[in-house]
Amino acid sequence: MRVLLLVFPVGLVLLLVTQWTCGDLWPLRTFIVRNMTFPSNTPFIETLTTTSVCRCKMRCLTSVKCEAFTAVPVAGQTFQCSLSTEGPGTKTPVPSLQGAVYGYKLAKLESSFVVTEEADGLVYFSPSDITVNDIPPARSYCKKFPGFRLGIMKTESQLNIGNKLSTSIGHSFRIDLQKIGSTLNWGDGTLFNLSLSRYIKYLGGSNDDTFRIMKDGIYVVQQDDINKWVLCQGNDKDEAW
Repeated sequence: MRVLLLVFPVGLVLLLVTQWTCGDLWPLRTFIVRNMTFPSNTPFIETLTTTSVCRCKMRCLTSVKCEAFTAVPVAGQTFQCSLSTEGPGTKTPVPSLQGAVYGYKLAKLESSFVVTEEADGLVYFSPSDITVNDIPPARSYCKKFPGFRLGIMKTESQLNIGNKLSTSIGHSFRIDLQKIGSTLNWGDGTLFNLSLSRYIKYLGGSNDDTFRIMKDGIYVVQQDDINKWVLCQGNDKDEAW
């Protein structure tokens, strides 16, 4: 705790203790992605040299204005740490940079439900003001947020997560599931697990149907109602999806 007091303001330490007690660190949850950095036109509120990525992250956490940071290796064991009020999701894509670390505060993401980290270890959110009319723009939108993709719900547990999130706000979400010919394919190329077919409530009659997840299962997206909210799914665990 003495070390924490040296790094954090007292109020933030009290928040940490409270969140640990409740088993929830959500207000301080930072999403970390490797080998990415800010776009060149990003305005910074501070740039400094730190001795670790962790110190750069803590600098952002203690700043109310900071929404995102990067730590870029420089000479020796030091990093150029840059803080910004602009997180991901803007018109400018976040570029790659080998060795850099990019992080952003999940609490700053605008979502139709509270951004959540679920039992599968993945993070979910759905922008409340965005609808898309097909899978490609839905994929592109979620990828604006480093570490995120359009939702792929392969397991029963993940399908239940989608059902729960849909129930919480009374809306369905477009997911990365598509019928190609006679087979159902997830966006990563894997096939839909037929043992979970009971979750498919309406399959549709076309060979290129796309799908949405609702409170009670998966439905085809009807051609007369194609503009759907998207369910974005994030992974920053340094392991395979």
